[in-house]
Amino acid sequence: MFFKVVWRILAVLLGCALAAFFMNLIFEVRVRELKTSLKNLNNNQTSFRTLALISRYQLIRDRIGRSDATLLGSPSSEANQFKNEGKTMLALGQTAVQDESERLSALDRVAITLINGLNWLTGSEPMKNYQATKDQRALELAYLYELRRDYAKAIETYDLAIKITPEKNQEALQYAYLHRGFCLSLLDKKNEALADYSIVISSNQTGEFRYTAEVLSALIKELLDKTQRVDLMLDSEGKAEAYYKLAAYPKAFAVYEKLQKQGGLSARGTYYAGRVHEELGQSDKAAEKFRNLIAKRTDNDWALRANRRIYALGAFYGGDKKFREESQKNAQTVVQDQELIKAAAKFEAVVQKNEETAKAKEVEVAETIALVKEEKENLAAKAPPAAPVPVAAPVTQPPKLPEPPPAKVVPPPVTVRPKVQVPAPPPEPVAPLVAPAPAVPATPEEKLQSALKRNDLTRAERKELLTNFKEIELITLTDENQLWGMPIAETRDRISFFTVMGKVSVAKARIKSREKVDSDEAFR
Repeated sequence: MFFKVVWRILAVLLGCALAAFFMNLIFEVRVRELKTSLKNLNNNQTSFRTLALISRYQLIRDRIGRSDATLLGSPSSEANQFKNEGKTMLALGQTAVQDESERLSALDRVAITLINGLNWLTGSEPMKNYQATKDQRALELAYLYELRRDYAKAIETYDLAIKITPEKNQEALQYAYLHRGFCLSLLDKKNEALADYSIVISSNQTGEFRYTAEVLSALIKELLDKTQRVDLMLDSEGKAEAYYKLAAYPKAFAVYEKLQKQGGLSARGTYYAGRVHEELGQSDKAAEKFRNLIAKRTDNDWALRANRRIYALGAFYGGDKKFREESQKNAQTVVQDQELIKAAAKFEAVVQKNEETAKAKEVEVAETIALVKEEKENLAAKAPPAAPVPVAAPVTQPPKLPEPPPAKVVPPPVTVRPKVQVPAPPPEPVAPLVAPAPAVPATPEEKLQSALKRNDLTRAERKELLTNFKEIELITLTDENQLWGMPIAETRDRISFFTVMGKVSVAKARIKSREKVDSDEAFR
């Protein structure tokens, strides 16, 4: 009797424990469902990431035409842009949690099954499984690459996400096209980026996706137009810096590499070469350039700017914590940058939180990378094999027939005619030789006017034409780029010059100064 009572008590306690366990499990699943529902209802994360693309492009656009004369104190200064960049990138970093929908354990699935069984009996709406799908996880991984400026991997992962995302999930597809276009544009594949944005525009009559795509398309077209003008410039630090400001990073990289081999870079050139490395995701090479400036030129603004970029590498783009520590130490002992010390104090709490989140998600990131790799292999395996190229059968030549023997040809008899003597005509009087008058050499102006009618002049020929003039014009633009040439046409708003690059038309508003210089000095 006693044992029966004990067994009943234990059974009741076990039942209560199981009930409490499952109630707690169901509660947790319901809370997860509520959180995900609220997230989907507000859609704040996707909206913020999408509209932030415009802000990120605006950071690029602000470089164009901005004077580098001042570093601190003005709204357009490097200091304020640095702070705006930090606020934008740290806020975006907080959204890169990999995927906020937790993956379900075996017990979670049991709880959902029980809940849906009860819901079926009562006629209630079944509970959804909010576990992140493969396409959602691919999008999150691509975004993580994007924030770290590993644009090649980001594009590759966005490609996969677009392939595996169901057609009905148009929001995810439009999001992927927008962000892939952004990454393509920063690798100077702007026409491909415009193609992605046109897909978004044609798929949306209204809404933030269409608005964002239209704004980004306009900005890219502006950058493309300016880049084509820079293409005409001679290789110089000014040309490379112009490419950098127009987000044509691969072109800027090529010019800086060429100049570096020819004899090194100035402090300004070293700084912007480092910025190009940075924008291409080459953090170590960028830091090397910045450290050179800090070590050799501690008395100028370029060292101060370089030190801020080292901080940005470690704080804004998921880089090594050592970058931040190095930069803050330099700010106190080398470059004496109180502005950075103040800004870092404000940023540090957010930076540390993002680092903790990233560390906690390291396992999930690794699993997602493996998942993405597996999906790529699956797609490659499912792809139909390439059709074999048909090989034409060899043509068999018919056997040659024996040629008939050649027929004998009898020549006709030759009739010899008597020779007839023809009298030679009397010689014509020869006019005395007169030396032609020496040709008057064309003036430099006439030579130039004649050359303007041709489109096949080489660079050397254009240079020779300009050196015929004793003096030519030196035009300095507002962005500090310079042109040498002769004015050939002028309207109220624009002026055209003949240069070694050909005809160049420049808006008068872009001209900072004009002066006459000796042509020999210009091309020395």
